[in-house]
Amino acid sequence: MIKVFILSNNPKVWKEYPEVVKVKGSLRDVLVRARDYVHQGYKLISHPLAGSVKPNETPYKSIALDAEQGTLDFDSLKLIESAIEVTDKLPKLNRKWDEKVIEDFQLIDSSLLKATFEHFPPDFKFTKVD
Repeated sequence: MIKVFILSNNPKVWKEYPEVVKVKGSLRDVLVRARDYVHQGYKLISHPLAGSVKPNETPYKSIALDAEQGTLDFDSLKLIESAIEVTDKLPKLNRKWDEKVIEDFQLIDSSLLKATFEHFPPDFKFTKVD
């Protein structure tokens, strides 16, 4: 059985998945927190930059990780480091989004996360980690 945990700064995802590790911060904060978990031996399950929305164009990010802690997975580390690098290279956009646009960004992020789980065996389980 696959056990999964989620990191997210998306309030919609927080409501949908009670086990989520809530990150109260930016998209970059989610990426850095994911890198911290990768350093602790967790593997990325979802791509940190999935979808066609650039990381400087959305405030939300949700990432799924394998909850079975092991040794450092260098593929996950390379992927998360690359995502942070891409995020840091893009210009910061100081836009004020209205509530409808914010809700759309939350929905997009939530949908991308759900798409990850469509390919899992039916007995996978969400879990919480510290």
